[in-house]
Amino acid sequence: MFRKKNATLLVTVLMMLALLLAACANDNQVDSVENQMDTEGSVDYNEPNVTLKWVLMGPGEQKDSQKVWAAFNERLQAYLPNTKVEFEVIPAAEYQERWQLMAASREKVDLAWHGWVIPYADEVRRGSYMPLDDLLADHAPELMKEFPDWVWEKSKIDGQIYSVPNFQMMASTPVGLKMPEALLPYMDVENVTEMLGDRTEPLREEQIHILESYLMNLKEAGKLQEGFNPWNFEWIQSTGYSTVANLAVADQDFHVVNLYETDNMRLIYDTASKWYEEGFIRQDILTIDDARKFEGVEGGDVMWMHNYTPFSAESESLSNGFPIAVLPLTTAYTVSSSASGTNMVIPSTSEHPERAIQLLELMNTEKGKELYRMLVWGLEGEHYEVVGENKIQTLDYEGAPDSNSNYGLDKWAVGNTLHGFETQVDPEGYLDYVKEVHEKAVRAPLYGFQMNPEPVRTEIAQIAAVIGEYHEVLRSGGVRNGDQYYEEFLDKLRAAGSERLIEEAQKQIDEWRAENSL
Repeated sequence: MFRKKNATLLVTVLMMLALLLAACANDNQVDSVENQMDTEGSVDYNEPNVTLKWVLMGPGEQKDSQKVWAAFNERLQAYLPNTKVEFEVIPAAEYQERWQLMAASREKVDLAWHGWVIPYADEVRRGSYMPLDDLLADHAPELMKEFPDWVWEKSKIDGQIYSVPNFQMMASTPVGLKMPEALLPYMDVENVTEMLGDRTEPLREEQIHILESYLMNLKEAGKLQEGFNPWNFEWIQSTGYSTVANLAVADQDFHVVNLYETDNMRLIYDTASKWYEEGFIRQDILTIDDARKFEGVEGGDVMWMHNYTPFSAESESLSNGFPIAVLPLTTAYTVSSSASGTNMVIPSTSEHPERAIQLLELMNTEKGKELYRMLVWGLEGEHYEVVGENKIQTLDYEGAPDSNSNYGLDKWAVGNTLHGFETQVDPEGYLDYVKEVHEKAVRAPLYGFQMNPEPVRTEIAQIAAVIGEYHEVLRSGGVRNGDQYYEEFLDKLRAAGSERLIEEAQKQIDEWRAENSL
């Protein structure tokens, strides 16, 4: 359990004494760090001790969490004297619900992770997060300089910044088709490369047939294993569209359409039905709590799709413990219009926003990389070993840390990954590759557009409920009377307000284009 603010007076006094002793022992160190920092407008060192509550997404509290966090707080005195951080790490599966409870109860939180599990614009417009423009300018000027303008643009709602991106691969990377290397002979690799490897549109029927032939070859050879997880259809379908409020925008003409009425989505549903009948998709797929658990597992899924980099095969083979082949399904790097998938925010309930933004500056800039690395990887010699220049080997996990690890957080859930280590699962030079990608990535046509959901909030909620009821069932392929079920799905979308939502989205996009001379 985390230490609560209502700790006994004795504990509080002892903690204050410990901090004073640590500060005295590190006087020279503090002076050194202060010389590195622009202290004008920064923390008032005479202010009484401040405890920041920081809510993170991660594996939960681990065996050595308290030990690492105590070391972090001790070292923090050299950067932000009189500051202590109280951490709460919430698993991803629980994060959305827990955050909603915190926000509804107005719990005092100074820093919080925000990511893909929580709609960004909605949360901002509910007043959950503070605007950061003045805080950045007055108390964290180096942080403002750390990222180019296009990165900050992704954090803006109605012209104001409400989050600090945890800088990682900010561009939408190409999609990779992944499979056990031992099964590669059953795939028509040449056709995959020629017909699927350089495209900006959703897959066509003849292209999907290449994947189907692979599955049929495996079935005939008795090597189908766990088959294909239909969740991966999202990766086939998504290329070529920017999504707005569960609908879609064709990039070439900014025309808003209902994604679920497109020819491509209908092709996905028809393909799913066919593959289900052939046995390529598990018959119990809808009852599995985590269908993706068979990806990258020996004897598991025979193909799956996710982000592609030139290092994917090497890194995933190391991470999963057996050889994995990766073929590119797209090649373009695009900066999407959506908010970053992982960020830090200062909740509107924060009692110490100035100190909070200064801590974020440390987590995202060169001067605080020691603290960032400690928070992510723990203590050298206990949780990792240095094996090369800027390269470490974690000691009790190979890929990503989990609740059974002694200690470890995901680097992309804490701060700027460019100031982190490369680990055993990263190829040599991976961080340089990330920097290079961002120099050549192309911005999506809707870059900078954030839809205001207020005029159609009711329709958005109703449409989301209908999609939740029908889409996954259709995508699984196991529904009887699929055509009838699909038409029922479209009818319910219209009844829920899809045409009203399309009209409003189109109106806002047209206004945005006019304002930006696009």
